[in-house]
Amino acid sequence: IPARGKIPVVKWQEHQTKRPTREQVAKWWDENPNYNIALVTGAVSGVVVVDIDGVEIPPGLPPTAVVETSPGRFHYYFKHPGFPIKNAVGELMPGVDFKGDEGITILPPSTHYDKNTGKPDAQYGWALSPKEVGGFADLPQWVIDRMKVKKPIQEIAKGTAQGSRNADTTSYIGYLLYNL
Repeated sequence: IPARGKIPVVKWQEHQTKRPTREQVAKWWDENPNYNIALVTGAVSGVVVVDIDGVEIPPGLPPTAVVETSPGRFHYYFKHPGFPIKNAVGELMPGVDFKGDEGITILPPSTHYDKNTGKPDAQYGWALSPKEVGGFADLPQWVIDRMKVKKPIQEIAKGTAQGSRNADTTSYIGYLLYNL
């Protein structure tokens, strides 16, 4: 979707669950070819992002596509895990944000703007392109464990699916032990 800086210029809530058409995209950039390119993260795009804002890169991130947003700031792109996963600021660790379902991220070759001056200060660029690394890696389990949306216990009691069995079982046992 089109953006000015990091702000979408269209009502983008509908695009959190439905991708825009090719015609919509063409119309947006025909109107203004200088728009930044925003990707809606989450299940709709199949992509989630670990956003590292000028701090040391967390250990345990597998090789994956990486965008340098401005000097020393990076977006690590991963496959969506297939279940609801939230957005968060600083929950992974200080200076590391997460863009999950219903989030957005800015793609290359968009322009980065200084948050203090509002002036262009860098251009988003691939530090490691998807082509170089063979696409997006699976999201590391430690990130999933911290970011996964907790299911209501009533939903877990009805059954669980592969990919969430361990977390669901742990939640259910914790619930039972706490309520004994």
